[in-house]
Formats: sequence, C-alpha cells, structure tokens
Amino acid sequence: MSTLLHISVSARGEASHSRTVGQRLVGRLAAADPSLGVVRRDLADPPLPHPDRAFVTAALMPPDDRGPHEEAILALSETLIEELESADAVVIDFHGEATSEKMALAHFVDGRATLLVGTHTHVPTADHRILPGGTAYQTDVGMCGDYDSVIGMEKTVP
Repeated sequence: MSTLLHISVSARGEASHSRTVGQRLVGRLAAADPSLGVVRRDLADPPLPHPDRAFVTAALMPPDDRGPHEEAILALSETLIEELESADAVVIDFHGEATSEKMALAHFVDGRATLLVGTHTHVPTADHRILPGGTAYQTDVGMCGDYDSVIGMEKTVP
C-alpha cells in the first residue's frame, strides 16, 4: 500500500479554496487507487507551535540524554517527520497572496514534495512545470476562474 501525505497550508479553514482544490485532487487519486493510504496534515488548524528555547534545547540534546519532558516537547516534531518519511507522495496546497511566496516554497520543497499547487493570486497562471528536483508545480490552480466570474467567485448579486 502506498501512502500519500496531503499538507494544506491556509488559515481560511473550510473556506479555503486551496484546501478545496487539494482535497478534490487527493480524493480523485484515492478513488483511482482504493489501496492508497492518505494522511492529512493541516498546518493552520491547529497551528504549529513556534520553536521556542525549550524546543531547541530538546532538539539539540543527544537522544540518550532526553527525559520525558524533552520527549514530550519533541513529540509533534517527531510525528511530522515520521509522516514525511513514510509518505510515498506529498501533495501540498498553499494559499498565498503573491506568486513569489508560492515560488519560494516550491523551490524549498523541490525534491521533497511530489506536487505543490497554489491559489489566491486571482489570475490564471500557465506556469505549470516540473522543477529540477522533480516536484510538479503551478502557481495558481484555483479561485481564478475569470471567464464568467469575478476573481473566481459567482458574479450574481446576493
């Protein structure tokens, strides 16, 4: 059985267009392969804690010197690392205002993620490509249906 890790990066919760796009894509992949295991990780809900002094101290401590307190501090980090290491494919949907935000993340995850798709620039982008490390990328795949809408939203008056 293959495992796909779906990482969603949007603070908009269920109203997120990038999350909707990611869920639809992952849903289609899962429907095409019923044996596919899907792990979902939302980086905004609950938000990940910022690394503080206690985290850095525990992370830099030799594993044999860590006690229950340090292990508890590192538990979420260890879970996230395990999710990444055990995934056969990683799909990231990313809500970002500027195209440069999405491109910067794409370069950072190139070779680590299978696919990064962005949303929210409000204009269709035709920049889909495979990056040098093998990651598939497109700046904006959603909320940009400008042909018969207003920035991807319904044009009807409420």
